[in-house]
Amino acid sequence: MTQLTATRVKRNYLQPRLGINIQFSPYDKLAPYVYGGGSYMANLSGQLNGDSNVAKSDALGFHYGAGLQYVINDDISVSLFMENTHTNADDIDGNVFGNISDRFYNMGIQIKYRLGKKRNYDALQ
Repeated sequence: MTQLTATRVKRNYLQPRLGINIQFSPYDKLAPYVYGGGSYMANLSGQLNGDSNVAKSDALGFHYGAGLQYVINDDISVSLFMENTHTNADDIDGNVFGNISDRFYNMGIQIKYRLGKKRNYDALQ
């Protein structure tokens, strides 16, 4: 759940996303990647705190980003990423200004743990 905070606005959004991830060196321990896709931002603020005066502005958007993944072992990898999300709404941050839609940036660290059958990388090369 993404939480956006401004001086007078605090809203909670649920942001399901669908996209594609392109990894440039999938068999190396250190691999850069890019990704992008579409998203839907559902404003949950009114439902979460029971306030019916909260503007319920949902939005569509698209996101894109880049990252660097380090594979620790067959099960665990760590990634650093940076992404940008553009939306079709102008009131997500509580500030409506002109015709410019809101956008926001995320940076983070991601830890992945793989479940299920292990891949045989030697057979793929």
